[in-house]
Amino acid sequence: MTKIELEAANQTIARTLAETLNKHYPGHAWAVKADVEQGVANVFNLALSGEWGFVLRLDELMNDPNMKLTIRAGGELLERYRLSRGKLKEQDMAELSFDIKGNARPC
Repeated sequence: MTKIELEAANQTIARTLAETLNKHYPGHAWAVKADVEQGVANVFNLALSGEWGFVLRLDELMNDPNMKLTIRAGGELLERYRLSRGKLKEQDMAELSFDIKGNARPC
């Protein structure tokens, strides 16, 4: 695979995962970086932390056409911060406390 093909694959995967998360959990600041060569995708909710998120293995995603692993992981990340699964509720975000680095403190 050429460098251009790798980057195109990374962008396609990242976009697909981000669209899935935005569809199920709208309003949240999802950020996804895929790395085909490493076989992973790193997912963050930037409103909560640019440091802490979750990693999805691309080989597992290939056998998950309904994106259940992605949806479950996104929901579990929200629950760590006592946020409800679904659309972002601004009041819930206002109740979070943040550390000096700007990361929300999980519960």
